[in-house]
Amino acid sequence: MRAFILPILAAIVTLSAQAAQPTAADCYTLLSLEKFKPVPSRELVILIDQTTVFSSDLVNTFAAKVAKTVQPGDRVSLIGFSAVSNKHHVHELATVDVDRMPEPAIERDLPVRRAADLSQCVTLQKVTKARAIDTAVRVALKRASHTIPFSEIVGAFRDIGGRLKASEAKTRVVIVATDGLQHSATLTFYDHKAIRLLDAEKEVTGLRARGLLSDLAGARVYVFGGGLAPPDAGFRDQAELVALEAFWRRYVKDSGGELVAFGKPVPLVDFK
Repeated sequence: MRAFILPILAAIVTLSAQAAQPTAADCYTLLSLEKFKPVPSRELVILIDQTTVFSSDLVNTFAAKVAKTVQPGDRVSLIGFSAVSNKHHVHELATVDVDRMPEPAIERDLPVRRAADLSQCVTLQKVTKARAIDTAVRVALKRASHTIPFSEIVGAFRDIGGRLKASEAKTRVVIVATDGLQHSATLTFYDHKAIRLLDAEKEVTGLRARGLLSDLAGARVYVFGGGLAPPDAGFRDQAELVALEAFWRRYVKDSGGELVAFGKPVPLVDFK
């Protein structure tokens, strides 16, 4: 069996040319051990705001931080969003389960040879699926455009709430690549071309009254790119950035999550 694992495993994680979507096959399916497969230990949702254009350096930094956090037992969902229209909406770009070994008590029930095959497969899969995730993340970030007029960040948070709440994983993490600048009929952070000086309590209270908070089910949230200015916009005023962070901190808290870091643009902590 082991002689065949490497070529088969390489094949099952290749990305399709059109959708950058890794296939669903995994080590437990490959080895007919589905009944021994543990539930994901962490639900990791990566939201990509396709109205926020990142420089090559920031793309590399974001991809590296994602690669550093992915680990066996993760279910990784890559979701793109912008505004709600025929061409732009929340859509799933890729979902990858990174297998882990069963708990020791379960592993002892496996035949010795099958346990060795599974261990080898899980080790190889960690590398190949990490590459697949890295490719999908980079492709998604490079699809961003300044020409999309609206950004429905609040809507994206609401849409992922059901997935987070339904997850069997003990830990939930949300990583958002966005400038954090909501601009839609729901709520806009702009006053002409400038950023409004936001009143976090007032804005979040208004969203709650309209039923527009999310249910983040205790998720730890990281924002990458907060307040990022496009090349022709110069720089952001520090007071505007502080108010922007205060809004998202309040929004996430009132939605049942924890905003661990709000990068302006790069969080100075790892995604955990």
